[in-house]
Amino acid sequence: MQNCEVCSKEFNGAFFNSVDKLHSTAVKCINYFNIADYQHVCLKCSNQNYVDAQSRLTDRKEVLTKIIATSIDGVQILTNHSPFDWQYQSIGIVTAQTTVGTGVITEFTSGLRDIVGMGSNRINSKLANAEEICFAQLRVKALLLGANAVIATDIDYGDIGIKSTLMICAAGTAVKVTNTEVLLQPEKIFDYKEATKELQVLSEFNFFS
Repeated sequence: MQNCEVCSKEFNGAFFNSVDKLHSTAVKCINYFNIADYQHVCLKCSNQNYVDAQSRLTDRKEVLTKIIATSIDGVQILTNHSPFDWQYQSIGIVTAQTTVGTGVITEFTSGLRDIVGMGSNRINSKLANAEEICFAQLRVKALLLGANAVIATDIDYGDIGIKSTLMICAAGTAVKVTNTEVLLQPEKIFDYKEATKELQVLSEFNFFS
């Protein structure tokens, strides 16, 4: 039988003074933030450390999420094949795709509006959102490759055979710009890979957060 490292009471024993063991994943969470170095500890003895670890876990996740979001926004996307005065190394092709449904009724009303020159704000809004999803995918893939910009970007629309559904595809070349002063917001590019790696580690403790 194992005993709590702090109070020495037996885990789930037959006696009245037995205690419940803290789950191993929760113990790892506590140890990760260097609050303690437990292997086997009971709920009662580790309660405060457990609460502190959860609080630090939540705070750290928020910081990492902001770093990742800021990094994504900082990746510049251009249609130019050779941007003026840029010094860069081509890293690879990045692609993105998503689908959007216009809806039968929306499609019909859009036709009527187009006839009178009003256009369809609803469909335009859906397409704009779909484009932003594609651009976000391009930015994420570029960051994962170690790039800080995407050039020669092209976006296409196509019918995928399902009524009132369009596929939006985007592709470009991920590049690493060396003279970062030419970028619009070079200060936004953080170490995306490191932040993502740490967030993945912290996700192991999601059940307890």
